[in-house]
Amino acid sequence: MRWFLGNPMAHLVAYAAMLTTCFAAFLWGRAPPPAKFEDVASAGWALMLILWMDADARRRRMLPCYDFGFLVGVFFPLSLVWYCVWSRGWRGVLLFIGLLTLFIAPYTITGLVWWVFLRRD
Repeated sequence: MRWFLGNPMAHLVAYAAMLTTCFAAFLWGRAPPPAKFEDVASAGWALMLILWMDADARRRRMLPCYDFGFLVGVFFPLSLVWYCVWSRGWRGVLLFIGLLTLFIAPYTITGLVWWVFLRRD
């Protein structure tokens, strides 16, 4: 349990698992997710990524300024790419690809569940 509290990436994985479960529940119920749910899910991703950047910078002791979390939130999509490359160099491109994969995973897994189990009905 300590690794979950100390690792900011674990919270992103937990959020992706929660979204996958919610999308699969909508799929099993044969009801499309409401538009508000998808809005909340996308806003949740933005918030989780902003919190991840702030917690990761604090954990690595690389906090560039006092208002880092606010600045990351204001310039969000661009700041995610910048933070990945700034904090880890060119290995940050791989981290960004991993975060993008984690973002796409709930939709992909739900599509595979639909394709395997429910498309024949």
